[in-house]
Amino acid sequence: MKTLPFAPSIDPPLAQWLVALAGFSAMYLPIYWWAFNTIWQTDEQAHGMIILVVVCWLFWQQSRVMLAATPRPAPIPGGMAFAVGLLIYFVGRALNISILELCSQIPVLLGALLILGGWPVLRAAWFPLTYIVFMVPCQTVGRRPDRAIEEPDLGNRRTSTWPPAIRLPARA
Repeated sequence: MKTLPFAPSIDPPLAQWLVALAGFSAMYLPIYWWAFNTIWQTDEQAHGMIILVVVCWLFWQQSRVMLAATPRPAPIPGGMAFAVGLLIYFVGRALNISILELCSQIPVLLGALLILGGWPVLRAAWFPLTYIVFMVPCQTVGRRPDRAIEEPDLGNRRTSTWPPAIRLPARA
């Protein structure tokens, strides 16, 4: 079998990490874009963008250690963590709850690290992985819990044209 003279030669372990990075980017770049344009513009959550940059830098600092570690994949715990992360991600995506999408990156990354490199790689990346927690917005801290979820637009249901059983009380 002939190879093309211009075909790049990529080390197989590195190729696995690049595929995982491409998949992670496809999942989370849209939510980062949303956060950058909405929630990270507020004073309370402006640190999220800084945390993202710091986490990327921390992973870059540990990338040589992670690639040099002897891979001992742990597919069962990694697969379970990855499945839980995907479930959280898809629930957040389906219900348009962006905070769940942001929360899902922790178990997704945990699962990917365990599947690709196992416990030695996870040991090298534990700090950047746990630092992601600070990127997730916590909207109910210091606020009334009933204001954490936005009220849906109820339109005409607040008017008196609906029967009393369906009519909602006026806003306070």
